[in-house]
Amino acid sequence: MTKQSEDSQDSISVRALRSSGNLKYAEELAAIESAEKAADKQGGKRSTSLVQRLIYGPQPDSYEMRPTPSDPKSRIHKEQIIDAAKDCLSRGQAFTADGKLSSELRSAVNEYNVYGYTIPQEFGGAGSSYRELAELEEDIAANGLGGLAVEISGQLTIGAGGLIAYGSDEQKSLFLPLLAEGQLMAFALTEVKVGVNAKKVSTYVEFDEANDCWRLFATGDSNKLYITSAKHGGLIAVVARLGQDSRKLGLFITQLPENDSQKGLDNDFGFSCQPSGTEAFQTNINSRLSFDNFPIPESNRIDADGLEVLFYSLAMGRCMLSAMSAGFQRLYASEAVNYAKHRDGVGGRVINHELPQLSIGQILGGALQSRSLCHLSLQQNEQHINLSGLRDITKSAAAGSLLESLSCAERVIGGRSLNQDSPVSATRATAHAFSIVEGENDLIILGMVREITSNFVNTYMTGILTVLDEINVDSQGNPVSDDKRILSLGLKSLFKFPGRSLRAILKLLISKSLWALLAWMLKHAILDILALPKRILPVSWRPRYAKLPPALKAYARYAESRLQDQKWTYLGLNIFYQLRLTRAQIPLLIFGKRIEFLMSMLAVVYAGSVATEDIQAVAALQAELLKQKVKTKRVLRSLPAIEKLRRRLQRVSGFVKSDDCSMINDIEPHTIPHAWSDLKN
Repeated sequence: MTKQSEDSQDSISVRALRSSGNLKYAEELAAIESAEKAADKQGGKRSTSLVQRLIYGPQPDSYEMRPTPSDPKSRIHKEQIIDAAKDCLSRGQAFTADGKLSSELRSAVNEYNVYGYTIPQEFGGAGSSYRELAELEEDIAANGLGGLAVEISGQLTIGAGGLIAYGSDEQKSLFLPLLAEGQLMAFALTEVKVGVNAKKVSTYVEFDEANDCWRLFATGDSNKLYITSAKHGGLIAVVARLGQDSRKLGLFITQLPENDSQKGLDNDFGFSCQPSGTEAFQTNINSRLSFDNFPIPESNRIDADGLEVLFYSLAMGRCMLSAMSAGFQRLYASEAVNYAKHRDGVGGRVINHELPQLSIGQILGGALQSRSLCHLSLQQNEQHINLSGLRDITKSAAAGSLLESLSCAERVIGGRSLNQDSPVSATRATAHAFSIVEGENDLIILGMVREITSNFVNTYMTGILTVLDEINVDSQGNPVSDDKRILSLGLKSLFKFPGRSLRAILKLLISKSLWALLAWMLKHAILDILALPKRILPVSWRPRYAKLPPALKAYARYAESRLQDQKWTYLGLNIFYQLRLTRAQIPLLIFGKRIEFLMSMLAVVYAGSVATEDIQAVAALQAELLKQKVKTKRVLRSLPAIEKLRRRLQRVSGFVKSDDCSMINDIEPHTIPHAWSDLKN
């Protein structure tokens, strides 16, 4: 395939990164987008995502956002599991002497097939849905057993989930019954040097023809790190390159040895499994793994791209994280209310004062928000609707609200929240980790923006990119140097590069893409004008919101109308920044957070509409809090201030990168844990 044909298959986002000179990021993004599309196809996703339709149209029916009731039988099954876990906890048998989840706890809950909860019945599982699993995960976390929820989530999403979707019949028949019986399965992606960046994984395999097996190499800073549930004798799925110099990723399932071993005369492979030392997930097993010439049976390779399997599994993993976040926040609310009801403050019990009440209300609202987004995502998944944007919003909003709720609980409870026996203290590191695991929140939001705007960008922004591509090469067809590259057309480029800029403007004026964009703008401007009466009429007159409680109607209309406005906001960002938008992370993050708050508001409102009166009150409070957050996230009107901030930031960063920051230059940094080979402290 020629370079030109490769480029033609790339998205506009990839081409824009390449045109702006960010070649490495462009290469990685192209691979990520390809894996995402393949994972969506594997999951049977057909319809355009809910977030895209709310912004660009056509407007989805309101019933699509209204939760459907769960199966009463699943509620009985869930209660049996929770009762078994609570009984084990009350008898002091839930944890080992070193604070890890006990075998007694695992056995007690697996009497009800919890480790095979979503595994098909033909393989010994319970055959439950992911929505039913989310309800279980939330209740387990809410009852002080967050570590168990984390373990089960990993077991059934990035563990069994990928195997069910991509494994062969033989692999399913071999491994799924073991998982249902309670054998733990870890997923090894993260590495010492590259973290969770799947495209930079350095672990690799080579095929050993003499022994008809794969040989796995993950030594030194290629060690797998922070691998939950990885233990001696356990099962593990390992992401590795198919050859030391290959770019293609594979996925391999194997059983770890019962003991560490060194490669030598008596042993042709080396292996070690050691604690990672993380403060988060303290009740879970979390390990650093080393493999040297480690044998894996040839039949244990999953016949699929490892990156594709990862993205497929992460969608459900992020939903389960949101469910656990809801559970943790319910736990915080319970602790805060109990303390506030019994503690005397200035002028009476703490619970009677407005600020503690606000903190408790924020915790309850955060829990409802996390639950609502989780169930909305899973309901969309069951209907085979693309989760682009929504899966990322679900994870980011849940992790963000969990940190906010942690702070609220600390403000209400005070110093006792720092006590080592406090459930708030016990979950503090894990609450922070939720903003990092399965993707750092801010980066996830940037990815969400890319996903939900991709159709618009690929359809209507090709003209400006093609023109800038053409003028950013010299007479021999080679890319111009960075200092001569035009990233946006405007007065500045006209003064600096008048000839090339004028040529670009003339080419743009005859570009079909430009006129298609102008037609799109005219069409949507007319549609918005025609829809204006719907924004002016009293919300009670709108049939669309007839089934919503009175206190929630206005919030639904506000969220939907503001989401529709975001198409103009993103167009404005493209016009203002053009190719510079590939590097303008701050305005894109603000834009993305605005969408996150609006989608969270919609999810909370529709979840509250079918709930009890007390939850409707929580929904109305959280919707108001989210509305106030939306008003702080102005984008286009804040661009002058944002640009001033970016200039100030670039100046500070210049001093930091050149080691000229006097505030820290006289401080000796501590050694970074799990250091890598080319690290310079």
